[in-house]
Amino acid sequence: MAPIFCCSSLKPYLPKRLDHEHKFNQFMQWANLPSMHPGDGSSLVSSAPYAVQLVRQINYGPQESIRFFVPASNGPDFLEATESDLLKANFEKLNSYKNFRCEQHNKFFEVNLDIDLAFRQKEATMELSQANKATKPTLRRESISSDSQRNASDLKRRCPLLPADQVTKVTDGDHEKRSLVEMLAGCSSRLSVLIPILRLLLQKVGTNLGASRLLSLLSLDWANEELDLDLDFEDHWEVEMTSSNVATFFSDCFDLSDGDSVDHAEIENLVILAMRHIEPLEKQKVRGRVRLQNIANRVLESDGAVNWASKYGADIRGVFASGPNEQLLDRCRRRTDKLQQDCISRNTKEDLTAQSLEVDPWADDYDDDEGAYGSDNFDYEQPMGDFTACDKECGYCGKCDY
Repeated sequence: MAPIFCCSSLKPYLPKRLDHEHKFNQFMQWANLPSMHPGDGSSLVSSAPYAVQLVRQINYGPQESIRFFVPASNGPDFLEATESDLLKANFEKLNSYKNFRCEQHNKFFEVNLDIDLAFRQKEATMELSQANKATKPTLRRESISSDSQRNASDLKRRCPLLPADQVTKVTDGDHEKRSLVEMLAGCSSRLSVLIPILRLLLQKVGTNLGASRLLSLLSLDWANEELDLDLDFEDHWEVEMTSSNVATFFSDCFDLSDGDSVDHAEIENLVILAMRHIEPLEKQKVRGRVRLQNIANRVLESDGAVNWASKYGADIRGVFASGPNEQLLDRCRRRTDKLQQDCISRNTKEDLTAQSLEVDPWADDYDDDEGAYGSDNFDYEQPMGDFTACDKECGYCGKCDY
């Protein structure tokens, strides 16, 4: 069994306290044990409250492994599982992670938390919805009210010591469950219609990314992953991953205040250095989104970025952690609209200038002094040329006027 970490000298990278801090602490304490050999936890996945995904990679380089662990049923230990085990159990990834780095071995570890409670509740309500629809096609408000009263009286009869307000809370909870079931059923039917439409539209959007090209690609990548659309934008990432576009992506992420400014050329110089450092490490194919994140991390850690990294670094990292937020997308939209408006104004001015300088097609033949066309300026006193000197009409002998 391969060791989980390369050594015990890992250091937290950009540490922060999370809501699930105790889960991370429990896993890290177990993973750092010297005599730790995880067993097979496939049989425990279906009943596990959460799982841990551990991504191991070379720092700014390709991934080496992705492993999954679930807590044992008793004690602080963890058991190793497979990705297929988690997929069968309908685990979903939370936006909760911690990063660790080993400078000695040039390794980078990302610890992600996977949990299935929300997804299981959703499935249970969907199954309940289907059962209710099969037995009761229509659910009237009157029937809900009568059912609630009947349920309340039954509950009061079974539990005579239960206070009246608690009975009301229980029946109100039943109303909420029914409403949630109906809402989830409606969302599911809508998604089944929307997903093929989104596949078609988002694929076309990839060919028209606008001014903020990498931010648009990142947004498409997030939508593709969250909605499981199975679209491939890697060809677009390959084309658009230029130093200028990466620098523009940085500028898009900056929420500049009045009076603040960042030199685009300086950012691009840092991006070029980061790309030169990372490219030799990427010996295998790396996803465009991961490569952009590696470049961003390298730029933010460079000495030249220290002036603005402390102020805007969290904004950039937040885009990769939780996706572009509404404020960022709104700034991007306004910037694109302004560039389009400037382009329209510039084209309009160029058209007006061209019209004012347009040349009269008859100008060469027209005689302004005489007010007549040049073909009328004929000297009638000049003798007529002799074009009948010979019958060859070649013009070489000099005997005729050809």
